[in-house]
Amino acid sequence: MHVSDESYFSRQKRFVHCNTFYGRKCTYCNRRNYGEHYRRYKVKKKIMYVEREIDHYGLYEGVEDVLKSLNAELVISLDPEKVSECDGILVPGGLPDVDPALYGEENQGSMNLDRELDDLQLAVIDAAVKAKKPMLTICRGMQLVNVYFGGTLIQDLENGPMHTYVPNENKLHDTLIVKGTPFAMLYGENGIVNSAHHQAVRKPGKGFRITQVWLSGKLNKDEREEWIRKIENEESLEVECKRTCIIEGMMHRELPIIAVQWHPELMHRDPIHGTLDQDRIFMYFISLLH
Repeated sequence: MHVSDESYFSRQKRFVHCNTFYGRKCTYCNRRNYGEHYRRYKVKKKIMYVEREIDHYGLYEGVEDVLKSLNAELVISLDPEKVSECDGILVPGGLPDVDPALYGEENQGSMNLDRELDDLQLAVIDAAVKAKKPMLTICRGMQLVNVYFGGTLIQDLENGPMHTYVPNENKLHDTLIVKGTPFAMLYGENGIVNSAHHQAVRKPGKGFRITQVWLSGKLNKDEREEWIRKIENEESLEVECKRTCIIEGMMHRELPIIAVQWHPELMHRDPIHGTLDQDRIFMYFISLLH
């Protein structure tokens, strides 16, 4: 299965044809709400939420709320054998950091390590990849699936104050959307997202394409254009995230895997004016389900 821009539009009659995506009423149901359209035309989907339990940060609640509006239910599990029973897989964010030993490095700023959880979640990811199940991975989930595919991480960002989670504080920054990717169809050329992380993808894992980045305001025009050229041309590079660039979104070229560093589920629970429409990434994920 090749995941391309066309795969998004090929599902229009199934789901995405609900023209509310562009602010118009749906041709089929004459409604403006995606959730109403989906409830009317499709059976409920089951999504595995790959965690031990409900967190205390509102991550699970945010995901549950938005997926409920799209007629999908969450099942919390770390059992790889249950992957076959689910339509899709969601690997959430939160603590702990991914054990750096998994990508061949010593600890250089990783915190709250929990190798048991890493291994349990990786087993589910492995089963989902083999079954070609659609996956949405968020923050830590994005980092873990990147490590599964042989990628590496920045263990502690030098630009931490702009990105690191602070309780009761919304940290926001602009991002660049890479042309020619499904993210560009979802969001256009750029957009503001929230931020709550001190680690990030350094080297993308095998098969991943960068779809969204943050670029430092310290870059001059030529340096910025050079970064954009390299990323759009998919040149082989190890992103120097610490100083100039942070990967905020990726998609696998062959498998239905979406990865975002930001938290759309938190933006769904507490929308912030001027930020990207957080629900669209969930709509796209649902459109990939069989």
